[in-house]
Amino acid sequence: MPTIRKATLEDLVDISNIIKNNLDVPELSVQPSQHDQLIPFIDRGQYYVAVDDNHIVGAMSLVIGEQSCEIYTIASQQPGCGRLLVKHAEALCKEQHIPKIWCWSFERYHAQGFYKKMGFEESLLMRKQWFGEDCYIFGKVIR
Repeated sequence: MPTIRKATLEDLVDISNIIKNNLDVPELSVQPSQHDQLIPFIDRGQYYVAVDDNHIVGAMSLVIGEQSCEIYTIASQQPGCGRLLVKHAEALCKEQHIPKIWCWSFERYHAQGFYKKMGFEESLLMRKQWFGEDCYIFGKVIR
């Protein structure tokens, strides 16, 4: 079973590979020349990795505000890893008294069932939202 920890700069290449191999949107892929896009998230402690048998099998970045936490990026390559990452984000919200967690996903990813199982009770389909694609926004009140 994977464990979740804060990412370090040494994880940069593995995080890039997880994103590149699991998110099929070229605009979201992180090429080696774009690693500097990830560094601020890592430096601020907003990137987390799922590690199984000393291998990074998932990654998640968060944008944490006073009233909400956005799962900015999440990608995994092992069943159950996404669930563990989301649960970790929820636990951070509880610790920091943040009342809401939310994210968005392209409609074609068919993520509605996943987020519903995770207790995200709010969803909104936005037509032609990002890169001309339909996207869902999912939200959950942290209790």
